[in-house]
Amino acid sequence: MPYANPRELLMDVQRYGADAEILAPAELREQMRGMLAAALGRYG
Repeated sequence: MPYANPRELLMDVQRYGADAEILAPAELREQMRGMLAAALGRYG
């Protein structure tokens, strides 16, 4: 899926919750992991 702004794409993917997974590129996958870990930390 083409995108111009990584943050915008990450927000779009988050709308699908557990039904979506970023496979590549690895940098985008790692950014998503960081965003999800930060969100989970708020509910610890």
